[in-house]
Amino acid sequence: MRPAFWLNEGNRSELELYQAFYAVGAFGVPLYGWGCRALECAADHGRAGGAQALRMVQAVIRNVYMITKRLIPRIDADEFRRVQVTCGWVGDEVTGVAPGYQLPFMLMLDVLFHVNYTHYAHPGVIAARANNLRFVPEDWKAFFRMVYGAQLALRTWVHESDDGPLAEAYRSCTGIFTLFRNMHRHLGGQVLKGGTTTGRVFDSAAANYEQFMSEMAALADDTAATSDVSRPAAPDSPPAAAGRGARS
Repeated sequence: MRPAFWLNEGNRSELELYQAFYAVGAFGVPLYGWGCRALECAADHGRAGGAQALRMVQAVIRNVYMITKRLIPRIDADEFRRVQVTCGWVGDEVTGVAPGYQLPFMLMLDVLFHVNYTHYAHPGVIAARANNLRFVPEDWKAFFRMVYGAQLALRTWVHESDDGPLAEAYRSCTGIFTLFRNMHRHLGGQVLKGGTTTGRVFDSAAANYEQFMSEMAALADDTAATSDVSRPAAPDSPPAAAGRGARS
């Protein structure tokens, strides 16, 4: 990075942490173009083009999954907690969950596959994501509002098309997306043990870890539910709308 930023110059674990965050943004760049292409095909009922676009989206998610799966175990847990706490925003009560490099990538996936937090029982994580959106440029937020405002949801189109290759391409995306979130839950939980990194206040490190694992399990369940194309996409629940920064 220029200018160089180090808490402990030359520390390998700190470098791996920066690389892991960067990898999500860098390897995730093609997602936006191919995701919009899939939505265009849905609007035009272009099944072959939609299946191709979804296969490319699956490849993007797979690349991000593979690189982060390799990098996260190389991050020292103590170094991770020290960097995260140091980089918190002064005066903020909630600063974690989906910050920085990875937030647009995760928002785009939630947009495409219409992840609805129907099982979400943790208002703290909704507040944290809404808080993080303060640091997302307005042009990006306008982009996501535009995509969410599309009349035809991708999952509804796949359901109504009753097209085998299209449905298979769609489920290949939601399957690897769910796998990614379960991997994040497991590996993130390992480095979270022993200290608070989310900026929220907990009675103990154990309570912080337990809530993280519970929240991530609920989010993985909601993501897994998007694979069911036997029915159209349901309207956003109020928590889902709040989590993406919907304007009332």
